[in-house]
Amino acid sequence: MSPQDSQAAVLGLVQGLCEFLPVSSSGHLALAQALYGFAEPEVFFDLVLHLGTLAAVCLFYRREVLGLVTELRWLSRPAEIRRAWRIRPVFRLGVMIVIGSVPTAVMGLLFEDFLTSLFASLLAVGLGFLASALVLSLSRLFRKARYKSELEFPAWAALVIGLSQGIAIAPGISRSGMTICVALILGLEGSLAARYSFLLSIPAILGGLVLKFPEAEASGIPPKAALLGFAVAAVSGLLALKLLTYVVRRERFHFFAPWCLAACLLAFRLHGLI
Repeated sequence: MSPQDSQAAVLGLVQGLCEFLPVSSSGHLALAQALYGFAEPEVFFDLVLHLGTLAAVCLFYRREVLGLVTELRWLSRPAEIRRAWRIRPVFRLGVMIVIGSVPTAVMGLLFEDFLTSLFASLLAVGLGFLASALVLSLSRLFRKARYKSELEFPAWAALVIGLSQGIAIAPGISRSGMTICVALILGLEGSLAARYSFLLSIPAILGGLVLKFPEAEASGIPPKAALLGFAVAAVSGLLALKLLTYVVRRERFHFFAPWCLAACLLAFRLHGLI
């Protein structure tokens, strides 16, 4: 295996596991750069890796994704939208995904440059990991579910969860960790919180791909390495989704807090703070 193939596989593994496990893929990439001298992926290769994780979540939740697409037909019947909102859980979930995507999109457009500029600071990365560890720990205190189905899911909660997803653009702050923990704190049942978080990631990933696509140029990455990175990101992403769904169902989400705390201490050490 060539050095480019090896780096593609490692970056694909980091992207696939850390995109869905609550430990921040961007934060781990920053640590990998500092420890091993990995270069930040080219825009083209970054798009390939994100396509791998997008494929993973679409495959894992294929029934839900197909159901959401099917439920779009109710949008062509304005007179029945209110009734569909009250009695059709998949339709309501789809509307909630749209509602949650709005604050994410606004934050991404307004603050992406500032938040991604923090990538260059290991101190900022460490603080992001610390924030993730604290939020993960807090989720342990909120186990009483008030909203156990899509039909009980309030629109204001979707807005708050979408806002937390926007904050997670910053390196070290886990997107899945923030959205699932905030959902649990707001009273969503565990499996509903995880399902909503991962389905909410689909428009977020798609939006990121659209924004980055104009910057992508002909890549020096060999096709074999790009394909390997895509495959590793997709497969590891599927495994991470299965693991995290199990963990959330067993109410053990806070078990990832020590991981984030260890990454925080490593980032502080590399920065020279400790």
